[in-house]
Amino acid sequence: MAVCNLLLQADCEGPYPHLLCRLLRHTNVPLPDNPRCDPSEDWQKLRHYLDGYGGIIGTVRDQLNEHSNIVYRPLESFLLPSPWYRGRVVLIGDAAHATTPHLAAGAMMAVEDALVLSELLVAHESLDEVLVKFMQRRFERCRMVVENSATLGRYELEEVAIETHKKLQADSWQAMAAPI
Repeated sequence: MAVCNLLLQADCEGPYPHLLCRLLRHTNVPLPDNPRCDPSEDWQKLRHYLDGYGGIIGTVRDQLNEHSNIVYRPLESFLLPSPWYRGRVVLIGDAAHATTPHLAAGAMMAVEDALVLSELLVAHESLDEVLVKFMQRRFERCRMVVENSATLGRYELEEVAIETHKKLQADSWQAMAAPI
């Protein structure tokens, strides 16, 4: 089962235009077989997925039309097996460990990769030693983020108890707050 992410990038009308757009920034929908769809139908699909909502979400839903700028894409993640290097080339960030947005940590992980790599390059003369140490410091932390973010997405779709969701989120954030 794929999870698709509908991202609303339209300027919405109403009393709180920026707030409305941010509230709908990510609407996750379970869809089988990771389908590709006609973009001209995205606004109708998003309206359908938001049926039953009232308040400001309902207000935004009712304003969606064929001119709304909606980005539809599957949520996908992966963790490249170790090592992330060959010879003098090393992959970092999404090239090595793309994650779903449920922990809001993708960019942070890429910056950490760059910081760790630069720190190691300054401290060691041997590139081989640098790359081995880089993998030792980065692989498990990145694995945790990729896996826990995907699990949080499944929790949302499966309506797992909010306490379970909050615990995994808090545990993940605590682990990410640890020194790299």
